[in-house]
Amino acid sequence: MLSLDDLDMKIIKELGGSRPPLWNVRESYSNISKRLGVDEETVRMRVIRAKERGFLPAWLVMVNPLLLNCREAHLTIEVREEASKADAISKIKMLDGVYYIDDFRGREITVGMYYENGKSLARRVEQIETICESQKLALWDSPFQGPDLRMNRLDWRIIDAMGQDARRDLDEVAKLLGVSARTVQRRLSAMKEGRAIYLSRPPNVNVVGGLMCNFLIFCPDRGKKRAADEVILSTISRIGATDTLPEEYSTFGISCENFAEADKVTEKIKAVYGVESVRMRIVKDIIFVEDWLRYQIAMRF
Repeated sequence: MLSLDDLDMKIIKELGGSRPPLWNVRESYSNISKRLGVDEETVRMRVIRAKERGFLPAWLVMVNPLLLNCREAHLTIEVREEASKADAISKIKMLDGVYYIDDFRGREITVGMYYENGKSLARRVEQIETICESQKLALWDSPFQGPDLRMNRLDWRIIDAMGQDARRDLDEVAKLLGVSARTVQRRLSAMKEGRAIYLSRPPNVNVVGGLMCNFLIFCPDRGKKRAADEVILSTISRIGATDTLPEEYSTFGISCENFAEADKVTEKIKAVYGVESVRMRIVKDIIFVEDWLRYQIAMRF
């Protein structure tokens, strides 16, 4: 099993999977090392070790949902019976707009989805509630900055070719698309600067020792929430993913050695000024659902 220390989790956080998103889908180890104050070779070796152990099996290129005329929402819900959870997940995966499902120990899941408007979001939430035979526990948006780029057909083809491997060799991509590698690099740079695409790296939590925990934190006062997020980020170690952009909710992915440590982290977060409630969930699996998103990309070229 892979054991992750605080530096490992800081590097993983820098590699995408958090909000604000990492617009540079081919972020260099050099840039990461400068931000963390460590040497580049240390970053490289830590990433290689995590990949070789199977913790980082994918480097996904994701699209700013605003380019799809959509927004992004996250729904936390429990299935009525844990025995029916696998069946519920298989049905939720088939719904339009769903792009990931976090499967937690017990009955709880979180579903990430794209939606066109309030009516479509309400319909999808209702569909998931029907499948799970229960009511939602929490629902929040993750806002995105507006893109600043006029996308062309080649851009969408590049995204399609690199969607499942952001580190794919650019000469190979260029040959596949019938253009030069310099052209591919130039369009990737334009998409980075235009906030069109971002990097996601859903990890394989099953190869890690200890517990991969996801903390859902509710802070209804927006002013207090900003300060609470800063306290959590500065006082708690081994944070590998964050989303602090929603108005009332924040999520933190934190590696804990055991349940005792997870309980201590929970109590520490509860004591932060402005935090009204905390849900600590043990991550069982992170399921990325590609069909709807890849179809939307293919439609554009």
